[in-house]
Amino acid sequence: MHKQDIPLTHNKIPAPIWQTFGHDNAIKNLLSALNQDRFAHAYLITGAQNIGKTTLAVDMAASFNCESINRPCGQCLSCKRILKGTHLDTRIISLDNQFDDNKQNLNSIGISQIKALQREAALTPFEGKKRVYIIIDADKLSEEANNSLLKTLEEPPPTVIILLTTSKPGNIMETVQSRCQLIELKKVPISIISNKIRKQFDISKNKADQISNLVDGRPGLAIKMSGNQEAITKLNDKLAAIGNIIKGNINQKLQHARQLSSITNSNRDEGRRELLIWSNWWRDVMYVKEGLNELVKNKDGIEVISDFAAKLTNVEILDSINTIRDTQELIDKNVNPRLALETMMINLPNFQTNK
Repeated sequence: MHKQDIPLTHNKIPAPIWQTFGHDNAIKNLLSALNQDRFAHAYLITGAQNIGKTTLAVDMAASFNCESINRPCGQCLSCKRILKGTHLDTRIISLDNQFDDNKQNLNSIGISQIKALQREAALTPFEGKKRVYIIIDADKLSEEANNSLLKTLEEPPPTVIILLTTSKPGNIMETVQSRCQLIELKKVPISIISNKIRKQFDISKNKADQISNLVDGRPGLAIKMSGNQEAITKLNDKLAAIGNIIKGNINQKLQHARQLSSITNSNRDEGRRELLIWSNWWRDVMYVKEGLNELVKNKDGIEVISDFAAKLTNVEILDSINTIRDTQELIDKNVNPRLALETMMINLPNFQTNK
């Protein structure tokens, strides 16, 4: 169905439906381009992991092929097929579908995938207006694949749009970057993420705030955690354990430091979230100390938190918050995680001798 075929008898035309949220500026600019039918042949979508890059790319693919006036409508056949991953003219290329002869995942996106893209790109779209290729984690393109893709970007077929996503734009060839329109996704405010997951998953404001504080402005991670009861249970367990760890002896603290170090060495992102849990816990202690109980995120642990607030001075609490922040900064500077985390535990208040 083309624009001229859409019935005009309705009093109200449905508003566009974007799965993406929290990135209003990006959507505003895209809507402007859609309304003028003036979009680029290639886009580079950047931002932290789980911030919404792939979601935005799929939304864009739907908007390019949507049959409605206000795109994407989410209701027409093209939108539904793209959202389900069954549209013939929209294809996702990623490491998830890259295997060697032994059916083992490869560590880079190879030239064969880009050659297949080029062969398809030369064809007329099967069922939509545009052929859309979404290359997830484009920083993982091999050198051969990069050079091959560059040829397509230099002479793009008129019916093809290529969307590249990456959390590491510095690893994308400059010549590739220069031929793409940049969409940079910023971290989303906590309040926006909290409101979204409360409505979508029907969880309490307290729990939504806890999750939103942990995800560092990344809505995709918040949605993953909110839809996973096991993840929520683990979060509650970690928050509940902090008090006991702080009150433990030095050996118990160092043992936990080694556990945090192991997590950080395996996954820096996960390690950062672990320290955010600790940082948020101590901020709650400070809120209670200052009589600001309404700001406490960990409502389930208010009794333990109040006990710490009563026994510690403002200076001790603030020093603990700063110690955790400084530890994360040291790890970001590639200081040995175990050394940094053990030092952190030693510098936190000692309840074995003077409390």
